[in-house]
Amino acid sequence: MSMARSSKGVFLVIGLLTIGVVAVTITYRHRTPPKETLQSILQARGMPAAKRGMQLSQAGRQLLPPDERAEMDALYAEALRSLPERERLRLEELRKHGAQASGREVTEMGRLVQKALRTLPPEKNQRLFALVEKAVALQLAKQQAATQPK
Repeated sequence: MSMARSSKGVFLVIGLLTIGVVAVTITYRHRTPPKETLQSILQARGMPAAKRGMQLSQAGRQLLPPDERAEMDALYAEALRSLPERERLRLEELRKHGAQASGREVTEMGRLVQKALRTLPPEKNQRLFALVEKAVALQLAKQQAATQPK
């Protein structure tokens, strides 16, 4: 009787496990993906996240008011002037690749930009980051509005 009881228990556990796996699979396939937020974009890591952030920032820059766009450009220009000429030229070359840049190129761009930004005073760095956040938020809102059912 002990053997019969234990095999029934095994079948019960396997049955429950199978039901659980099927339920999780169905839920996973039919759930809606989480809504992309400014924080999720800015905190994301990895190459796809870096490229997505670059795309949103560049597109969102066009949505900023002209005075803020000019301010953002001036802050970037000030930071980039601190780089040696060879690195400035390399950065310009890399920027031409845009979204088609390889992972290595994106990493190199990031390193050069971070090096330049470290030369800005903290208040200018904070202002530039605020402008980038605003640009990303504007572009994200525009994209989400375009996908909303009318």
